[in-house]
Amino acid sequence: MKIDGLYLWKALHQPSILADLNGRQLSDLVRLAWRQGLAPRLGLEADKAGILSSLPAQAQAALGDLVIDGETYRRRLQFETERINSALRDAGFPVVLLKGGAYGAAKLPFAAARISTDVDILVPKSALLACENALTAAGWVMEAKSEYDDVYYREWMHELPPMRHEIRKTVIDVHHTIVPPVARITPAPDKIIDDAVATDFDTLMRPNLVDMFIHCALHTFYDGDFAGALRAFVDLRDLMTAGLQDSPDFVDAVIARSNLHEAQRPVSDALTMLAQYADLILTDTQKGFIRQYGRLAPIQSTLDWAVFQRAFACVPFRYRDAWLPRFVLYARGHWITMPPGMLVRHTSSRIWQKWTGQL
Repeated sequence: MKIDGLYLWKALHQPSILADLNGRQLSDLVRLAWRQGLAPRLGLEADKAGILSSLPAQAQAALGDLVIDGETYRRRLQFETERINSALRDAGFPVVLLKGGAYGAAKLPFAAARISTDVDILVPKSALLACENALTAAGWVMEAKSEYDDVYYREWMHELPPMRHEIRKTVIDVHHTIVPPVARITPAPDKIIDDAVATDFDTLMRPNLVDMFIHCALHTFYDGDFAGALRAFVDLRDLMTAGLQDSPDFVDAVIARSNLHEAQRPVSDALTMLAQYADLILTDTQKGFIRQYGRLAPIQSTLDWAVFQRAFACVPFRYRDAWLPRFVLYARGHWITMPPGMLVRHTSSRIWQKWTGQL
């Protein structure tokens, strides 16, 4: 039995297959799940399926501990979100949670065991300075490593430099849009804010499910080297499941909304992945949308190969494997999110910073 990302993907959806593994294989699978940010989720799914008692004693203990870890991450995220809500309560501008914070605020079932290392929020671009000042007053400090990094984030990126709390050391990323403004597509962050849904927090909102899925697709397929791609794929599968439970027309709503956000190709990629690996059934019209935004065959085949190597072919111990797909996806990610002149300038600056010890 080969323990790789594809097996982990299947185990999270059908945890009964864990009973087919011996102690060494279970240990390898847990190690891989930690590397992919999915270990608490693996424990939760095994617990929900009621199969822990059928596993070796050490595996029972390890997976049981992962369930506790998942609850710990959930409580940390809840606490940090409450602190952000308090810091921005009197800010006077809309604040929308993104990613893990949004999943938790929406009380989606899969959020219970999702590892979130930071909290992401979206505010209007005109409110960036006020938001930064309010968070600074509440104890968060900018983490830009150099003057270049500060300019890079503020002028080229879709967010402020990360802000870390002086005491708790937690990180918040303040976004004003969902992809870099210099990228080749231009989403509509104002529409995400306008159509956001209220939460139990009096100040914080979260995107509707359709915008959550599109943002996840953009984050996954319009990113750098697909680091953590397997967890992103799990998020996409979970969001699709939640969306279809909410409405049988969810896929059509995602496709229609992708036109607003200029996210047709990333959404097409996400739907293709889910159809291939999660048995998502698509109508002929939906398949036509995918064909419309497909790539030339050689380019599509290369991308599919690189993504598979990064997400599904990953194994527990070989940390430096798949250097070629990493490079292909990293180069592609920068090419589609930066104009050529800016890409040359940024690459040169990064090389110089690394050479001089600034990175």
